[in-house]
Amino acid sequence: MKYICKTHHSLKGLGQQSGNMLIMSIFAILVLAFLGLSMSRLLGTSSATIVYEVYGLRALNAARSGLDQKVLDVFAGQTSDASRCDADGSDSSLWVQENFNDIPGMENCSVVALCTVTEVDSTNYYRFESQGTCELEGEGIVVSRTLAIDGRDVQS
Repeated sequence: MKYICKTHHSLKGLGQQSGNMLIMSIFAILVLAFLGLSMSRLLGTSSATIVYEVYGLRALNAARSGLDQKVLDVFAGQTSDASRCDADGSDSSLWVQENFNDIPGMENCSVVALCTVTEVDSTNYYRFESQGTCELEGEGIVVSRTLAIDGRDVQS
């Protein structure tokens, strides 16, 4: 019986391939290291985004609160009170300035709200502006949101 295929064992072939496996393993280690590094950066960026989103929502709520308070100051009664507004926004005694340190979840948040009034043809036009600001202690992160609405006296 004749053998069709001869098996020839040579140690020369193994000696020539000994460096290839080392290069492939170093390549695999580098690829996995870069993959791990990019995943950790992605997770870090994601958590920072959540912090900005939460503090942005808190600042927005602070701005809404200040805006509501200032609108209520001017339009509390049957008629508007233009004396509660300023002509150019420079009189800080008419501003609403509040800190929310006593409210759980709103610590380190504050608001400044102001109103300006312009009279045209014996009609008062109002501009209400409010800026809510929240600060993350120790991190140096400050997030602010600004809201504005316009209004006027209703002619009877």
